[in-house]
Amino acid sequence: AGSWNGVYKLAKKNLSVEAFVTNRLMNDLHGIFVNDELIVSVLTGKDTIVLSDHHGNIQKTINVKQDLSVEYNEKDLLQYDWRFLSKQFRGATGIFHFNYVQLFGDILWITSRNIGAFIVLKIGENRARLRTINHKTPVCLHDGVLVEDEFLFTSIDGKILLVSDPTKTGYNPREKIDNVEHFQRDLVSEVIRLNETELNYYPNWCRGIAKTKEGYAVTIDGRYDTDLSFKVLEINKRGKILSLNRIEWSEISKEDGIRYVTGFDIELL
Repeated sequence: AGSWNGVYKLAKKNLSVEAFVTNRLMNDLHGIFVNDELIVSVLTGKDTIVLSDHHGNIQKTINVKQDLSVEYNEKDLLQYDWRFLSKQFRGATGIFHFNYVQLFGDILWITSRNIGAFIVLKIGENRARLRTINHKTPVCLHDGVLVEDEFLFTSIDGKILLVSDPTKTGYNPREKIDNVEHFQRDLVSEVIRLNETELNYYPNWCRGIAKTKEGYAVTIDGRYDTDLSFKVLEINKRGKILSLNRIEWSEISKEDGIRYVTGFDIELL
């Protein structure tokens, strides 16, 4: 589990903390990826992917430049202890503002909030590439997971995006048009706008996503200046609410000094 300046290793049976893994390049962690050898994290404000072992020792850094060129093991990166650098301004840090990261073999897929697309790179190559999405609505792309050739995303303004490569799935949610093969496009998308579902209002937050048996689970609400609670929503593609649970911080701990309570991620066990 990623935190502000490190990764907590938790026991599945009771969620007790077994270890805290940290290094100088862990700051404002968003999505992390873990396999048997690596912890892959994102130094979001620097557009840099950090590969560490399970003890926190840095194995490699990968910085993606604005022109999509790639620099490995940037020399000046370690001169700061990023764990103690605070976020100095509102809004998205970094050029791309990387959020989620997943590693498939030696290929990294990273979501970029600022451009609403993927950055994809093969480790060792000196250039990344874009995988764009045919957005039908403004989005603040954030969390994303791959489930059976379909990418599931949240947009923090209350949307769920279902995205796929039509060459793999044949999935095309747009209206049928003649000769679609003549047009250039990459990933295609379908949008679930939560205000147009049985929820029937704009949630002020939407983060974390998991595929359930019958639909999709996300966390909603809990932004600044609201009740110290958030909700876990399960909804299907047709907009029917399958479950909706409110979690109040007073049920878990004292509320003294808490500014807001919200959900950032969902794990389905």
